[in-house]
Amino acid sequence: MIGKVRKHVKKHIDNHINELKKAEIKPHSIALGFAIGTFLSVVAPFINFWIAIALIIFFKQINKYSLFAALLLWNPLTLIPIYAMNYAVGNFLFGNSPIIEFEAMLLNYAYEFIRNFFAGGIVVAIPLSILSYILVKFLVILYLKTKSGPKQQEQVK
Repeated sequence: MIGKVRKHVKKHIDNHINELKKAEIKPHSIALGFAIGTFLSVVAPFINFWIAIALIIFFKQINKYSLFAALLLWNPLTLIPIYAMNYAVGNFLFGNSPIIEFEAMLLNYAYEFIRNFFAGGIVVAIPLSILSYILVKFLVILYLKTKSGPKQQEQVK
């Protein structure tokens, strides 16, 4: 039984590797996927995977491999300082502004935290996503230029 499962998983992984080898390398698509993955990771913790799947379903031009690579790169351990910065930026934006008053004090704290965290997350994620787009696109173009072959040279243009 375990042998069958192992063969099935190996076949599935081999299919994805073959798909990657055959895929046309488009710097914009790869960089866009990585930038979107970066944005989702910074702004929407814990639900970013499901949003990524929905984006891939609706937008075929997004490179799914680079999007998931960004989600893997920006895992919760690497995002701890960024999440702290998200809250600090949101706290700076809203300061001591009045919040909606709920009868339950816990809801007041939750509302303030969520508001500050997501507002700060958007402010932090936008430049971070733009920088990741530029960096990944540059690296893909550099990779294609160093790789020999006319097909890769045409894709860079």
